[in-house]
Amino acid sequence: MIEWPWNLFLYLWEKGFTLLTDLYGLTLRFFLWNFATQILAVVIAVVALVGGIYLVMIRAVGFEFFPKKMTAKLASVSKCRPAPTCSPPTRWPARLRAPFSMKCQKPPQF
Repeated sequence: MIEWPWNLFLYLWEKGFTLLTDLYGLTLRFFLWNFATQILAVVIAVVALVGGIYLVMIRAVGFEFFPKKMTAKLASVSKCRPAPTCSPPTRWPARLRAPFSMKCQKPPQF
């Protein structure tokens, strides 16, 4: 029952791997063809490196030594504690009942 899907997967995997290796070989042959194509490979690499450094410097991407700073800040809209699911027992001392009976402060209106 599982044999034909597995064999199909293996067949497609091998075909895909062969296609990738052939493409890699063609790419190497192209860039090693003559001096101009070798210079083209070096130019592409240098442009990619300079572009990456530029993106780090303008803080478009983070980097270990230049972490990206978050511009959006999370703000609390209320200064209340979460409401308890039940009221505290009356036999508790007042200092333990106080947090349950705190009134919420309204957030400032902007």
